[in-house]
This record gives sequence, structure tokens and C-alpha cells, in this order.
Amino acid sequence: MKNLTLRLEDELFADFSRLCREKGYSKSGVIKAMLREFLRREKIRSLPEEELTKEEMLEVGRGLKEITRGEVVGLREFRFMRL
Repeated sequence: MKNLTLRLEDELFADFSRLCREKGYSKSGVIKAMLREFLRREKIRSLPEEELTKEEMLEVGRGLKEITRGEVVGLREFRFMRL
């Protein structure tokens, strides 16, 4: 395991410390979680983009219309659907 030194403005450090104390979080745990999320997002961002076919675009449009009309299925119901 490696160490990392981080310099923060006094106000930012105070706000961060207060929030961690109030929520019972460890500062290191929060920073590790933020770094993991940052790395995950950057990895996703670096994936090559693919063009959707016309049929795929139409299917996305149909799905958005269903959502707008409130025609959604909860996760519980989805688990029991046969696809």
C-alpha cells in the first residue's frame, strides 16, 4: 500500500473533516471511494464510441416514449420476466 499527501485549503479541509465526523466516515475511505469513482468514469470515457444503427435509434426512441408514458417495470417484476 502506498501513501498520498494531499494539500487542501483550510476551509475545504474544515468542511470535509466536519462532514466526515458528522457522518462517521473515515477521510481516507471517502477519498479512496472518490478516486475509484473518478477512475471508473475516466475508463468509461475512454471507451470507443459506437454509432447506433437506425433500428437501434428507433428502439431507444420507443423506450423513451414508454418511460414518458409511465410504462415502466420495477426491478422485482423484471426479474421474473422472460426475455
